[in-house]
Amino acid sequence: MNYSWQSEPDAGGFVGDDSDEINRPAAHRVNAGADAHFGRVHFGTTFSYTGRGYWTDVLSPEYHGWTEAFSMVNATLSVDLLDGHLRPSIRVMNLLNDDIQQHVFGDVIKRQIIGQLRYRF
Repeated sequence: MNYSWQSEPDAGGFVGDDSDEINRPAAHRVNAGADAHFGRVHFGTTFSYTGRGYWTDVLSPEYHGWTEAFSMVNATLSVDLLDGHLRPSIRVMNLLNDDIQQHVFGDVIKRQIIGQLRYRF
């Protein structure tokens, strides 16, 4: 588990309308995760929270703006087969299928499901 805090930037020389040219990253970020093993079965989950941020680093001012705060839950389930040599797994990112946009000009992230097959020699 971790938490980070970042103060609002103090960029000298920017006043009035020019202050809209300064990025303001999320002040608060929280991440937590847990893993459990039940014999051959492995389960892991993570939770993350990111506060809202203001972005100006793309194109012109009409593309600048705030991203909303968001939370994301991810989970992974896997099982060891063939004495641990084969491990199929399924990973779900954004398990709750929330609309998440990490950057004002970025894509909206929806649920993603990924299958993986690992083989150990």
